[in-house]
Amino acid sequence: MKKTVKLLSLAGTLLLGLCMSVSAAPGDGKKKKGGLGGKKSPPEVIEKYDTDGDGKLSEEERKAAREARRAKILEEFDTDGDGKLSGEEKKAAREAMRARHGQRKQAKGEKEEKAQ
Repeated sequence: MKKTVKLLSLAGTLLLGLCMSVSAAPGDGKKKKGGLGGKKSPPEVIEKYDTDGDGKLSEEERKAAREARRAKILEEFDTDGDGKLSGEEKKAAREAMRARHGQRKQAKGEKEEKAQ
């Protein structure tokens, strides 16, 4: 009985280790699609941050674009100048970004209507 319990424990440990190693294994070598946040990078972002000129953003180029975006958000919404966003500042930033997103969506819809 003790031998069976030890064998089952060992088998369970090995199986758990195998599962963990498979889940932590590197990908299949394929790059993720898109740029920032998994979305396709807009042409103006690629033009500005594609330092190697290959037409797409590498991890370093995406990192630079993210850092620049964070700096811009901080500059615009850090009203108390402490270098970070408070809860109220974050709320204001989210609301402004939602409004901008809505405006872009509306403008895109109007463009598509005119094209038809």
